Amino acid sequence: MLLATFIASSIAYQKRQIGILRALGSSGGSVYLTFQVEAWLLVGVASLLGCIAAAIAAHYISLDFIQRLGASFSVFPFSIWVVLIVVGFALAVSSLACAIPCALAARKKPVDLIAEE
Repeated sequence: MLLATFIASSIAYQKRQIGILRALGSSGGSVYLTFQVEAWLLVGVASLLGCIAAAIAAHYISLDFIQRLGASFSVFPFSIWVVLIVVGFALAVSSLACAIPCALAARKKPVDLIAEE
């Protein structure tokens, strides 16, 4: 939710730049693609850092449980499937969070977007 809010507010803040790009002849699709790539890069970096932190935390928590309880198995198994599901969900949310404000901005005339600020 925080990611979607950040992306939507970033697009709302840059409406004037969207209007300038549209006035210079950029299509709505190229403007959308610019913001979508920015969102995907943000999600990629955040997901990578989050998965690394989660893997390290899961490892040390599992070691602590193994030492305290004498268990012979990992309490918090961390697999590549977890990473893929989390990254896939984050990419889907960022795509949706980027598509809605960009579609709304692309419907307006460039002069209206420039004059909004």
